[in-house]
Amino acid sequence: MFQNLISSKAHDHQGFYILNAFAKSLDLSVWSEHLPTIWQVLFQRLQTGKTPKFCRGFVVFLSVLVAKRGAEAAISTMTTIQAGIHEMILSNIFAVESLKVAKEEKKLVAAAGARFLCETDLLNTNAQCWRDVCAASAKCADAYVSQDQDGKAPNGTSSTANAASNHLADDIDLADELLEKIEQQGGYSATYSQLSAAKPAGKDADDDVLKDVPDVEVYFGQSLAQRASRDQHARQTVKDLLGQLDHDAQLVVARCFQKIGFAL
Repeated sequence: MFQNLISSKAHDHQGFYILNAFAKSLDLSVWSEHLPTIWQVLFQRLQTGKTPKFCRGFVVFLSVLVAKRGAEAAISTMTTIQAGIHEMILSNIFAVESLKVAKEEKKLVAAAGARFLCETDLLNTNAQCWRDVCAASAKCADAYVSQDQDGKAPNGTSSTANAASNHLADDIDLADELLEKIEQQGGYSATYSQLSAAKPAGKDADDDVLKDVPDVEVYFGQSLAQRASRDQHARQTVKDLLGQLDHDAQLVVARCFQKIGFAL
């Protein structure tokens, strides 16, 4: 059933609901043996028929899995498909598509990114991938925490860019679903007006998967600080790579470090 859902552009989101439920609720030992097959199905769809909605669903599932179960859970099972494929996925899918997920999902992405950065050897094996993941994760952390109900950042400055990115995922989903409904029905869909109600009830108020992470910027800063503090080589490497991030990402990382009182 899962394979049929993921293979369908009209129903792939339902396949991701199943995967996310597994990752959130089931101990990894119960279903980890099935992860290589799951990756095969997902990678095949990425190669043959990825859409913005599918990419978002993929990033969210990967983030739930890693944020809840650790980076090794993803990497060890991905490498059974192809050695090093996790680095390609991180650079070309995770880092590129992460800012397109919904606002409430950005906390998951930022936390998962922190675990990829600090629980793997990316720092030493693929500096470009590490930078890509760091920049994307930092911006997701910023987007999650910076906008209050008035649409202003905590310092009172405008957060128009964050607000726009928060609506982008919904716009992409609605466009995808409309095209898929039209394609599925072979022409004009008279039910297009129902799309706004197509999401699961209470989705925007979904329970926080990471209730033990009250401030994702603190979590992100602590993770980077721990990685940098392992030894002098790690500290210098982290400092060098952070210095190569774009200006916006550097500002977010600096704020995360400031929150925890850490300096490189």
